[in-house]
Amino acid sequence: MNTRSSSVVLLIVALCALVGFAQPVTVTDQAGVTLSLEVPVQRLISVYGIGTYYVYALGAGDQLAVAYYVGLRSAADAPATMLRWEPRLPEILSFGDPNVEALLATEPDLILADAGRHRSFAETMNGLGVPVVLCSAETPDAMMEAIHLTASLLGEAAQAKARAFEADHTRVTAAVSDHLDAISAVSYTHLRAHETVLDLVCRLLLEK
Repeated sequence: MNTRSSSVVLLIVALCALVGFAQPVTVTDQAGVTLSLEVPVQRLISVYGIGTYYVYALGAGDQLAVAYYVGLRSAADAPATMLRWEPRLPEILSFGDPNVEALLATEPDLILADAGRHRSFAETMNGLGVPVVLCSAETPDAMMEAIHLTASLLGEAAQAKARAFEADHTRVTAAVSDHLDAISAVSYTHLRAHETVLDLVCRLLLEK
């Protein structure tokens, strides 16, 4: 291959990377399931309410075709601020048990689901050719792992946001830890000795 041909090939490869053509990858989700799929994902469903917010935080909210939101079953109940940052909410909001036929009709590239609740659903969708990535957020470490896992499916821009989020999380956690270390411990006996009537009422209600 001559120099000119090599330059053309390199230019094509660079352009493919720049526009984000899908690349095949293998990932292992937080349920230990290994999947092969193409990234970055262009059309996404999240039936995992917490995972939906990961997608927004990673700058990929416009790629959601269907989304579950924590504690939300109707767009009419959504705060005004939520409708401002997601004007499509009435169209993409869903809840309850995932409807396989309805979700298939949206032709998703990928579904985010709850590792604790959706394993059977994931097996069904994977069998129908739609990859499902199971996430968990039971601990802060698991949450960070889920964010990075989600970012790995959404492209380099999302991965950069995930790294920035982790750095900020680490900084804030360290600052809080340092602040707590500086607080002197107070004994329960001391608290009881200085207990007000209101404190007493609250304590008795909590101890019932």
